Amino acid sequence: MTIWNKIQGKVSRSSPATRYPRRIYKLALVRKTHGLSFPKAMEARILSSFLADSVKGKRMLDVACGFGEYTVQISKAGHCQVCGMDISEGAIKMAHYCGGARCYFLLADAANMPFQSNIFDAVLCACSLEHFANDEAALEEMSRVLKKDGTLALSVDSFSYQGVTQHIKETHTRRFSVVRYYSFVSLKEKLQRAGFEIEKQKYFFNSPISSFLLCQYIKTGKVLLFRLLYPLLYTFSVLSDRWLGRKKEGYFLAVKAKKISNRL
Repeated sequence: MTIWNKIQGKVSRSSPATRYPRRIYKLALVRKTHGLSFPKAMEARILSSFLADSVKGKRMLDVACGFGEYTVQISKAGHCQVCGMDISEGAIKMAHYCGGARCYFLLADAANMPFQSNIFDAVLCACSLEHFANDEAALEEMSRVLKKDGTLALSVDSFSYQGVTQHIKETHTRRFSVVRYYSFVSLKEKLQRAGFEIEKQKYFFNSPISSFLLCQYIKTGKVLLFRLLYPLLYTFSVLSDRWLGRKKEGYFLAVKAKKISNRL
């Protein structure tokens, strides 16, 4: 039995005949329009670029995969096998319903992964670390399951942009159950303790225009309106960050790191 067969023995894929609770089918519409969220689209573009040379034909783990949006997209784009895991049973059921043929999904805790060591070529964790009760335990587990020189693509909430108000930060914290925020320095220290070395880093939503648009998105909570305006909001945000962005601050931070040693 190969290592990947052993992984498959712990996870599952649903068959077309599987019946789900009615609410899961209703959530399918939310999942299918998730890509119309301009902040998530910005995040996906950056993280995908970090993973472009690391996942083709290989094995990747998507930690805190949610509905499996990135899991499915990366498995298709990278022609790779991807396992998504999340602690939410509802999210995993949703991922099963919308998952692709190459994707496997597992209900599991990021701080205690049910995998052998050194079996994945890459790990993705998209804007989830800030929600974990024990972020360092999760990073150690990501390091453990990664092969030596494996790639970690990670994004976190930073809210280090100088123009951010305390009201916006508190609103975001409450609405999205954020436990902590990260600067590049604080994230780098935790990654180093887990055995990682940062290769690339990028703040995003770090310009006056993208900051204004994101703040309106957070304050109003009118998700449908912002989804309808998605093409304009996304374009303005990308171009604004490119031309006016501040390199050392932003609302979100993405890093590409390499596993250089076992956890300390």
